[in-house]
This record gives sequence, structure tokens and C-alpha cells, in this order.
Amino acid sequence: MNDADGHQRRRPLDGHPGYLGYPTSDGQGFIVAMHADWPVYPCPPGGGHALFDLAQFPEGVEFVPVDDIDRCLLLEARGYGERNPQERDRYYVACWHEDLLPLSEAGLITGIRFVNEREREIERREALRRKFTDAGWAGPSDPLDSLTAMVDGQEVPISFLPLDTYDGDGEEEDDEYVAARDWPLILPHGKIIVTAAGWKQVNDTLADAELLFPPDLSYIPDLIDMGLYDTAVRDIAVTLESRLRDALGGAAYGQRLAEEFIRDLLDRAEQPTSLAKIYRLRLRTFFKFIRNDYAHHRVGLSRPQALALITHVTMILNDIQEILEDR
Repeated sequence: MNDADGHQRRRPLDGHPGYLGYPTSDGQGFIVAMHADWPVYPCPPGGGHALFDLAQFPEGVEFVPVDDIDRCLLLEARGYGERNPQERDRYYVACWHEDLLPLSEAGLITGIRFVNEREREIERREALRRKFTDAGWAGPSDPLDSLTAMVDGQEVPISFLPLDTYDGDGEEEDDEYVAARDWPLILPHGKIIVTAAGWKQVNDTLADAELLFPPDLSYIPDLIDMGLYDTAVRDIAVTLESRLRDALGGAAYGQRLAEEFIRDLLDRAEQPTSLAKIYRLRLRTFFKFIRNDYAHHRVGLSRPQALALITHVTMILNDIQEILEDR
């Protein structure tokens, strides 16, 4: 092993691209290291985070799966950043399988169903076969039998485990054990969409949230009581952007400001790469879908919609404020 290899292996856990250190209510926290170098990572599992992560995007956005690692789906928001050849400039969201399951069962998202592990593996292999046939494969044999990989400079065949090694092998299952149907399955050309019921839950939940406004925004409840909803959203958005600009001491704005703030976090080693990517997503969607609309237009809002937006921006603002206060 040369020095470079040794350095790679000695790299601290929080330097791993997929390092996720999550706090818990008891203050102990726990650590997850995903085997993925993704442009964004999921929030802690549980607590309904997945629905709110999807709801960072406008109503009607379609989410297309692009990767599935460690029981977590990486979804691309269809229609945003697709013309940019750089993957990192597209818009993604990551969700744990266990968080998507209750959303699907409750009808809060559509376009996904859950199957047992064996059914999921069958579909995964069929998807691989379709890639071969779409590329012109016309051989009489199974294309999966021709898969190879380079290992230590040698080409070796890739072998698949027998299907009956997966849960739900098609045989009769007794009353004591039934294979769990907790593997997400999205059919070819499928996509996930937040339903009307899902959006109602997002708005209702955020509208009922207890908010702690910074002292310079203590007047926001008065604007809400007067029905000046878009003014309240605009003022909070301006404050968040100002906080970021003051922290950097520059004149950047919009997406460039978000990128510079995240780069500053990483340069100061204040946040793991994975957590910084979560903040990056929140800031990018904030500037794309909230700040830009309310900075240049008068927007008609219902009270629940306004409260949901105000809560969303305030949560981001409070997170950023906490980061700045820790410096």
C-alpha cells in the first residue's frame, strides 16, 4: 500500500462524502455513512421529513429516480437544471425508503408502490435487460450473462445471486413470517408526485408550527394578522439573503450567493460535506422558488399557504443563524 492509499484509508469518517451525523432528542446522536457520493443527502429518517423535502419544489413537480443506495432513493426534480451538463447544478432530493412508504400508503405521494425484496430484484434485473435491448442487443442469450467488471486490471464476469436467496421467494410463507413489502418500485418512465392531499398536509402542518422569529422580524405576526401575506414572506426572504451576504462580506446574490455560502462552510470545515449539501439544496430551492417570485411580484396567497411559506423560510433562517452564531 503506497502513501496515497494509506492516506485514503486513514481519512476520518466525517470526511467521507456520505457521512451523515444526526442529532437525536437525547443529545447522543448517531452516525450513518452512506456508500454514495451524491449531490444531496437525506435528512434524518422519521419525522415526516421526506414530504417536506419534496415540497421544497413547486406543486406538480415530477421526481424521477436516478439512484438507489443504502435503502435511500436519489430523485431528480424533472424540469430544473436539466439543460446544464453539470450534474451538481441540477435539482435533486434524497429520501429514505422507510419514509416514502407511509407517504405512499397515506396517498400523500403517487407513482411509487412497495414490493418485497425478491420482486424488487426481479424488476431491477429486467430494467438492466431493457437497457441492453434499447441499445440494440439482439443476441439469443440473456444479456445479463455477458456482464463483466474490471478487478485488479482483469476482466471478470458478474454473477447474480439466485432469486430464491431474496425475501419473498415465491414459495408458500407460513403464518409466522411474511416477506416485508418495503422496497420501493417505480416502473419504467415512472415518477413520484406529491398529491393534493400531500400538499394539504404540508400546508396544514407548517401553518400550525410554532415559530420563533429573530428580534428584527418580531413584526411578522402583525403582517400576518393584517393579511399582508406576500409582504411577510418577502421581508423574511430579504432578511435571509441579507444574513448570507453579511456573513460573506460580499455583494453576491441569488444562486451565486448560496454557492458561496456553502463553499465558505466547507472551507471553514464547519459542516461535513453531506450536511452542507443538504443546506445547499434548501438554499437553492429557496432562491429559485421563493425569493425570486416574491422579490419581483405580488403573489396572492391563502393564509395556510402563507404560513407554510413563512415557516419554511424561517426554519432555514434559524438554521443559518445558528451556524453564524457558532463562529
